[in-house]
Amino acid sequence: MNKTRLTFTLAGLALAATSFAALAQQASVQISGQVGAGLTLKNKQGPAQDSLKEMTDNLLSASFLRFSGNEDLGGGMRALFRLETGLALDTGNTGGNGAGGAKFFNRQSWVGLLIPNVGQITLGRQFHAATDRALRSFDVYNLAGSSLHVTPLALFGVNRYAANDNRVDNAIKYRAALPSGLEFGASIAAGEGVTGKSHSADVAYGNADYT
Repeated sequence: MNKTRLTFTLAGLALAATSFAALAQQASVQISGQVGAGLTLKNKQGPAQDSLKEMTDNLLSASFLRFSGNEDLGGGMRALFRLETGLALDTGNTGGNGAGGAKFFNRQSWVGLLIPNVGQITLGRQFHAATDRALRSFDVYNLAGSSLHVTPLALFGVNRYAANDNRVDNAIKYRAALPSGLEFGASIAAGEGVTGKSHSADVAYGNADYT
């Protein structure tokens, strides 16, 4: 009887390992990001008009660490997630200078579901729909997701120097794209209270010549 139990146990472990391998083949997880540091030299600082030397984070675009992935649920449906934290290379601290600087995943943290012919819905800390649209349509320098301080759009989207950040907490966002080129989205951030609620929407049309 002990031998029979052992055989069934080994068979069960083999079946579990096979199932895990099949699941791993269907899922995709990526670790990405960028890091950098800079040195600034300033003169005429303060009442004494002294010079100032500083080591800072990346001067051109923010340093960050991102975990993202998706899993095939069958029938073209996919589960999605993204977790992002800003990095300060000069101090080793996480977080950033934007509105979510006190959080570990201060940039984005959401999970979502992509449904064929229906659209994509995401829940968590993320960009509002209109910010999404501005980044997709007008970010001519293709700096979305890092820093947009070199473009006028920085005043609307993300600017770590001006400390404005249109990522919002507790947000639900729906986005869809039609074969005709029409795209639209809507989002709401509950605020989890009487105050602090916000909502947003966008509509766009694009083809090979223009958006």
